[in-house]
Amino acid sequence: MANQTNSFLDVLEQAFNDGDLTPNVSLGNHWSTNNTTPKVIANFVGGIDGQMIYVRINDDLTSFATGSGITTLSGVERIAIKGETLVFHSVGGVWIMIAPALQKNRFFISGATYLNFPVRAGGTTSSLFSADDTLAYFPWDCGDGFSMSTIAFEVTIAGAASTICRVGIYKEDPANLGKPGRLLHDFGTVVTDSTGYQTITDTVILPPGIHFIAIVTNGVAVRFRGIAVSTNAPFTGQHGVNPIAFGQVYTRGNGTSGGHDATTALPDPFGTISTIDVNIDPVAFGLTVT
Repeated sequence: MANQTNSFLDVLEQAFNDGDLTPNVSLGNHWSTNNTTPKVIANFVGGIDGQMIYVRINDDLTSFATGSGITTLSGVERIAIKGETLVFHSVGGVWIMIAPALQKNRFFISGATYLNFPVRAGGTTSSLFSADDTLAYFPWDCGDGFSMSTIAFEVTIAGAASTICRVGIYKEDPANLGKPGRLLHDFGTVVTDSTGYQTITDTVILPPGIHFIAIVTNGVAVRFRGIAVSTNAPFTGQHGVNPIAFGQVYTRGNGTSGGHDATTALPDPFGTISTIDVNIDPVAFGLTVT
C-alpha cells in the first residue's frame, strides 16, 4: 500500500482511469485526472489511514462530491479547475480536502456586495425577458476567485401570480471561451409576482476566472433591474473573451423551442446557445463576498 515514507511513490504520478468515480489509490500518492466526460468522484479506495494524496486536475470535467467518502473545503461539491492540484488526507476512513484553500482575493473585499457589469448601449433600466423559458446569461469576472454568501437582484415589473425565476452560475466552457459550460451552482427559485429586491442566501465558492450568471423566468411580463447608458458611451466596448460584450445577452432557446422550464433544475452543461437576443437588456446582480 502507498504510504508517506516511500520516496518512489511520492514522486511517480499516475492517472486515474477515465470515468472512474472511486479511484484506487493504493499504489501511489500522486495522481492526475483523465476524464473525457463530466464525472463526480465520490471516494478514493484502497488507501490507508493517514495517507496524503495529491490530485492534479488534467481536464475540465472533474468534480469531487462531499459525503461519506470525501469532505471538501466548502462542504459542497467541488468543481475542479484544470491545472490546479488538490490535496486529500485520509482520516478515519474519510478523505478530507486540505488544499488548496481559496487565496485572499486582491479585487473583492469581504462583506462588500459587488455588481456585475450589465450595460448595453441604448438599453433600458429594466431588463425584459421576451418570452418565458428563455435562459439568459451574463458574464462575471471573478478575478482570483472568492466565496460568496448571497446573490441579489430587483424585480421591477412583477409577473402574474405564482410566477418564478431560477438563478444559477456557470463555469466558462474551455472549448468555447466566452460562453457558459458546466453548472457551478443552482440557487433555486424565487417568486416574481411582486416587485422589490430578492436575495438568495447560499454559500458558494467561485473559482478564479470568468463565470456566467444565468436566469430564467416563467413569466413573460417580468422585468428585472438593469443598467443602461447612451449609445455613444465610451466604455461599452468588448468584454475581452472571444469576443463578448458585457452588454450582449446570449440565450438558450426561447418560449417556443429549446428553452428551459424555470420549475426544473438548471441544465448541466448549459447546452445549445442561441444568437444574441436584442430584446433582452442585461440584468444587474449583486454578489456579497464572505
